[in-house]
Amino acid sequence: MCEISIIIPVFNTERYIEKCFQSAIHQTFKSIEIIIIDDGSTDKSLEIINLFKKKYSFINVIVQKNSGQGEARNNGIKRARGRYITFLDSDDWLEDKCLEEMYSDAIKYDADIVVCNIKKVYEVNSKEICMPQFTKEELSKYDVLKEILKDDEIKSYPCAKLFKRELFIKNNIFFPKNMYYEDLAIGIKLFYYSNKVILSNYYGYYYLQRSDSTTRKISNKNVFDRLNALCMIKKFLKEKEIFIRYRKEYIRLCIFHLNLIIHQIEDCKLDISYESVIEKTSMLIECELTSKDINNSRLRKKDKLKLNIFLANRKIYTKYMDFKKKR
Repeated sequence: MCEISIIIPVFNTERYIEKCFQSAIHQTFKSIEIIIIDDGSTDKSLEIINLFKKKYSFINVIVQKNSGQGEARNNGIKRARGRYITFLDSDDWLEDKCLEEMYSDAIKYDADIVVCNIKKVYEVNSKEICMPQFTKEELSKYDVLKEILKDDEIKSYPCAKLFKRELFIKNNIFFPKNMYYEDLAIGIKLFYYSNKVILSNYYGYYYLQRSDSTTRKISNKNVFDRLNALCMIKKFLKEKEIFIRYRKEYIRLCIFHLNLIIHQIEDCKLDISYESVIEKTSMLIECELTSKDINNSRLRKKDKLKLNIFLANRKIYTKYMDFKKKR
């Protein structure tokens, strides 16, 4: 048995995985296993993975048909034997003491989740930017759900976090299959079922900013998966009868993502049915989002106007989008 299982999904990242794997292997905390899931890579990723597997006995490898990052993580969770789980993206890497620091906090406070801080590294120029320090060390359940819905100080992605494995197993929490923004969809569940969350200002995770990452590849599926993730969050809040309590934070999250969607459609000139986007957005909003919410948001005036038009008269907005598409 080991204390921590490191789950690393891989898909066509041959340029990055050696640095990623080395950072996991050389952690100062040694009671670990590394579970690498190859998600049907077509480059040399699997060859590199097998070389590491031969050299290190604590590396386990799963090979699956291309099913997406969510399913790769799910298979890692099912294989994991550690008391704790952490996720590492195959183009990112860890500071040497990352797991030691998070594990120490997990044991000291009997925490279900420990969140460490992040350094963003820009591939284009190797510039490093430290994310803002957390303002608190420990959060109540009420505050932590507010923060995860804001998706601001605490991000919804599973990386840079240490989870008790039983959070996933006991509550049957798994990532949606074949879906972008799968981490946005389940983050609220993990934090809802946690009894104690600790925030550490130790900068233990390096998050590579790539111009070709999946979250930057804009497609019809990308747009609808973002909307689906927001719908799944709303459904969960309603099921647990806490939507009213967290309405303000949820609406803020929706405004942020709807504004991004509008820009994606306009800027990328997607071959997309605006009627279908509007229909899905109607399901998302269901009269929850008001003009007052938009005007009180942090959006620029121009973006507030666009979103207000979208909500007030979607037929006009659709004609406007069709006109822009033909230009």
